[in-house]
Amino acid sequence: MASQEDQHSLKQEPEPSSNNSTDQEADVKVKGSKRNRKLFVGIIVTALMLLAAVIPITITAFLRNQRQNPQSIQGQSTPNSLSSGNSTVIPITSSISTSSSNTQQTNGNINTNNSPTSQRPSTTSTARESTRVKPTQPLTCNQIAGFQRFDCIADINQRSQSTCLARGCCWNPISEPKNAPPCYYPPNYGTFYGGQVQNVSYGQRVIVNRPSSQPVFYQSPVPSLQVDIQHQTESRLRIKITDRNNARYQVPIQQFPNMKENEPGNANPMYHVEVNTSPFSIVITRKSTGKVIMDTRVGGFIFENQFLQISSKLPSTWFYGLGEHERQSYGHQNWNWHRWGMFATDNLPDANQNLYGVHPMYLNIEDNSGNAHAVLFINSNALEAVLTPSPGITWRSIGGVIDLMIFLGPNPQDVVNQYIKTVGLPYFPPYWSLGFQLSRWGYNNLNRVKEVMNEMKGAEIPQDVQYGDIDYMKDRTDFTWDLSRFSGLPEFVHQLHAQGQKYVIVLIWSQSTCVYADFTNPATHSWWQDQIVNFHKNISFDGLWLDMNEPSNFVSGSTTGCPQDNLNNPPYLPGALSQSKIYEKTICMNGKQTWGDHYNVHNLYGYSQMEPSMKACGAATNKRAMVISRSTFPGAGRYGGHTLGDNWSAWQSMSNSIIGTLEFNMFGIPYVGADICGYSGNATASLCNRWMQLGAFYTLSRNHNSDGNTPQHPPALGQENAANARKVLMTRYTLLPYLYTLFYQAHTQGTTVIRSLMLEFPTDMTARTIDKQFLWGSALLITPVLTDNAISVTGYFPQSRWFDYYTGQEITQVKKYIELEAPTDHINLHVRGGYILPQQMPANNTIYARKNQYSLMVAMDDSEQASGIAFYDDGESSGTIDDQQYTTISYQATSTELRATVSVKGYNILPQLDYILIYGIKASRIISCRLNNRYKSFTWDASTRVLNVTKLNHDMNTDFVLQYDRR
Repeated sequence: MASQEDQHSLKQEPEPSSNNSTDQEADVKVKGSKRNRKLFVGIIVTALMLLAAVIPITITAFLRNQRQNPQSIQGQSTPNSLSSGNSTVIPITSSISTSSSNTQQTNGNINTNNSPTSQRPSTTSTARESTRVKPTQPLTCNQIAGFQRFDCIADINQRSQSTCLARGCCWNPISEPKNAPPCYYPPNYGTFYGGQVQNVSYGQRVIVNRPSSQPVFYQSPVPSLQVDIQHQTESRLRIKITDRNNARYQVPIQQFPNMKENEPGNANPMYHVEVNTSPFSIVITRKSTGKVIMDTRVGGFIFENQFLQISSKLPSTWFYGLGEHERQSYGHQNWNWHRWGMFATDNLPDANQNLYGVHPMYLNIEDNSGNAHAVLFINSNALEAVLTPSPGITWRSIGGVIDLMIFLGPNPQDVVNQYIKTVGLPYFPPYWSLGFQLSRWGYNNLNRVKEVMNEMKGAEIPQDVQYGDIDYMKDRTDFTWDLSRFSGLPEFVHQLHAQGQKYVIVLIWSQSTCVYADFTNPATHSWWQDQIVNFHKNISFDGLWLDMNEPSNFVSGSTTGCPQDNLNNPPYLPGALSQSKIYEKTICMNGKQTWGDHYNVHNLYGYSQMEPSMKACGAATNKRAMVISRSTFPGAGRYGGHTLGDNWSAWQSMSNSIIGTLEFNMFGIPYVGADICGYSGNATASLCNRWMQLGAFYTLSRNHNSDGNTPQHPPALGQENAANARKVLMTRYTLLPYLYTLFYQAHTQGTTVIRSLMLEFPTDMTARTIDKQFLWGSALLITPVLTDNAISVTGYFPQSRWFDYYTGQEITQVKKYIELEAPTDHINLHVRGGYILPQQMPANNTIYARKNQYSLMVAMDDSEQASGIAFYDDGESSGTIDDQQYTTISYQATSTELRATVSVKGYNILPQLDYILIYGIKASRIISCRLNNRYKSFTWDASTRVLNVTKLNHDMNTDFVLQYDRR
């Protein structure tokens, strides 16, 4: 707008002396009536005001175009995607400065101004003065709906309009949807820009650069990145984004496949990868359906020294995984920008807490047809995942690199198999470790341990394992035992072995001042093995329980505190974490380990302890070892199992434990279980009764209790509890050959043992939601009671044939919920049609059970077909699979016969096959049964269609054909 002085000078312009008519006419227009002169002045003033308003907007639009087409500034044309055309060159000649402190002027031109800021420039140059303008809202903010927002300010304590606008983001607080971030990225928000996408042997590579004008979110931005896209297999790709110029910490687990320069990528993958370079983003599409499974164009790609962030849209909210947490639903339900923190911490398993292990992996079902994929974020720094309602996900980490591995299945079971094979096939536990286990902190002396075990024996409750918690130690120090309170412990353990039982000890850190061993150092492995082997000479334990190895600490950092540096006080701490300081409940982040600063490898501490512990335990016992660990990381299943931690003696905790076991099987750690009856608090008889029934079907079946709580081993809660525990554990022991075979398949094929209905029935929308029931393998459905005072339970039965395990009675209605009777001594089990389960007569421990006769349970499908496999070895030697010291038997049933074929014969099975139960034969009558053409006794129940062929006395090491003649 012109000043008053300028306006006044217009009115006092002297009259021209020329006779030129044009000038006279002009003079008339200027000097006419006072009204015309005012009108003319008003027009001029209005025009100047409009001009002042339009120029910044025009410049803003121009700057936005330059941010979208940065190569134009250098006068270069670069493809912005694998299939796009060239960018347009638009030179800049005006001298303009923006409000960003990083914007520079060079030779009168904006210096590569690819900033994400879409606001007007802060100053405009006029002939008389410069006026500073505050950052304003990007003009495209209204294109983002509330549910589509991705948070531009991760730290809620820093949220402000000024911070938001300085980052070039949109500010608009709203109340709905719930938790919607007030500051969010506008469309096409760019942070890195690249040149030509290169085709390399294994896929693509592109170099992307960060403009110097890009706002700094925290500190030390990385200016140039190398993006490698590895087409590893038909169904797996890896995207690794690293600092182009400087080495950064990367997860040092060699198991994760990483392709080299000369390795060829897969020539016909299931996926198509689109790499956009202006700004940088990646879009991954499933070829067969055209479904986009990853799309990072939503903005917010940040790569600073201690703050890494990448976001993507998701194809659906059928979403599972991210651990370790205590959650009340298997599929994620909270999409209101909910944050899931992942940093190994000694927390009680309450809602939303980051717990003992870290598993940054999720599985996402894409459509109604059951296509699915999984993503693993290979990063061991403190991190969080944010789920947004678009739906979408934001990954944030405070170190390392962005390293994503994507698995494309196509169905959920394929996805999980691919994931498990990649991170490492699970270890094969010894047979005895599948028996029932008893533990508590607070026996306090050996005499009390003996009393409890005698009570178990008196009630004839099966038990394979007794634990020694920290109270067996002297001053809670590893590799010691209290010679006063636990005098005679070596002899007691020998006695356990003589009666077919095992002893497992806990290893933790001392309650006094101590140091933490660096298990990433190979020298530590030797020292650790020496300690374990030497202690075994005194106490001949059979397995190890690694507890509090997050690592947990009873002081924050150390007794002298932690240095106040950027490792112990990072500029950003994931908001989902429970602790206010990163070293709270653990050790200082500046601690040095062979793999790197503890800041980088903290989440690997438990993982790094498991492998040397497994090897040392095997060296000490000279047998297949059992190791369970509280802290885990992807790939930890290769070296042991997992206990779900210090849960509560509460019904909700019991229900949540099913979700935990389902998740850890998906994570590749199938040997897993919660503390039966709960660790913290006093369990009621009703709770413990139902929890013993559920816990009998954990793969790690252990009753564990805390010091100071009332006893909860079954006889302590009354005769009814003891009798019910005996009944359900006898059922477990009957099914151990089937369970052991499932572990063989997991170890060799990467399958799950405990399995969700979602994995087996991915197109069934109800099955996708089920987390109060679960399967052993594909064949056995478990429906526990999870509420107090209930004598019935509702279970869902997907499309298949289902038979009551105990009676053979068929469920007549499927794809619906059925109410089942559930008296206090009963847990509902159902066998799925189409499968054959090997079984064995139970006993009070596995040593004696393995001497009993075998049986088979056959459940026919709709076509009267069924199949199965059984695996047998000595149950405790190492290397039986590699050395083929085992026997496998394949079974195939039709409407008229059952065939058994010994496919591998490397182990001599001593017990014989006693009887065969067949459910679901569609016949009105069975006339005769012949085993290898010899007639056998049988019974036929026409009402339930159950055939029981008895007194077989068949040698398990030989083939057979069982024929059943029917009418």
